[in-house]
Amino acid sequence: MSKIPINSDKVYAARYGDKAAMNELISSLAPTVECIATGYVGRCPMSRSDLIQEGMIGLLGSVYGYDPDEGVRFETFATVCISNRIKSAVRNQLRSKHMPLNGYVDFHLEQFGLTFVPGEKTTVNHVYKALHTILQQKYDNVAFDLSCEGAKALNDRISLDDNVYYYSYAFRTTVDSPITGKAQIALPSTLFILRAYSEMMGVYSSNPDAPFPIDESWKPNDGLVNVVAAQYPFGDAHTDYDPNNIKTGIWNVMPVSTGDHGNAIGIGVDEESLLKYYMGMIAMIENQPITD
Repeated sequence: MSKIPINSDKVYAARYGDKAAMNELISSLAPTVECIATGYVGRCPMSRSDLIQEGMIGLLGSVYGYDPDEGVRFETFATVCISNRIKSAVRNQLRSKHMPLNGYVDFHLEQFGLTFVPGEKTTVNHVYKALHTILQQKYDNVAFDLSCEGAKALNDRISLDDNVYYYSYAFRTTVDSPITGKAQIALPSTLFILRAYSEMMGVYSSNPDAPFPIDESWKPNDGLVNVVAAQYPFGDAHTDYDPNNIKTGIWNVMPVSTGDHGNAIGIGVDEESLLKYYMGMIAMIENQPITD
């Protein structure tokens, strides 16, 4: 645990995009991650590197889930989040017999040093340096693309064509917490790698620096993208999907589906259901009148 108490201002600064503050929090609590992860080495099928990465995800989750009004120090809260994240990953590993994190879900982040290389030993310092590299990237990273500013920059380069059919599909893998009613919790079916992110996003309802208002409606999400952000670019023409009146040059917003961000591409979904989903989509498109 960090020897110097971390005040809530530092946590909030990191939460709202202060990279220096985030680096400081990660650096301060990296030894805690390593200590907890090391305690599981040899006691479960997961490698030390995978345990450390799970602990780091728990640490990042604590930054977004911490509430000083609960009367608990951030270091204590973060330690619990780190421990719970590692325990959950170990339980999933034992229950489902999944491959280790990097073998099960490879996000191809070799340029950041986050992809496991057989024969190489991953240390908490290795993961910290990789995260630091990502944080130092200003625009060339998915974190910026998924931010309000990044999404707006992408959408500003795109315009609707009057002769094109546009459809949007959004997924939701969270529900209102039965305890607090204020936060979102992940459904049991949520892909384990997305659980922490879905619940981090499930408490995020305010960003004074965003180019548009963020409120409670932003909490529901699919583990990576907020439902409201997935439905249509803000400012674009849109309408709820009507099979009897599908329009061109406007977003036809499909009903929100239950599932996480991986379900749409087949992760955690059986092949028959996935095929049925896409064949239905193809049939719908083929039945539309041809435009100029």
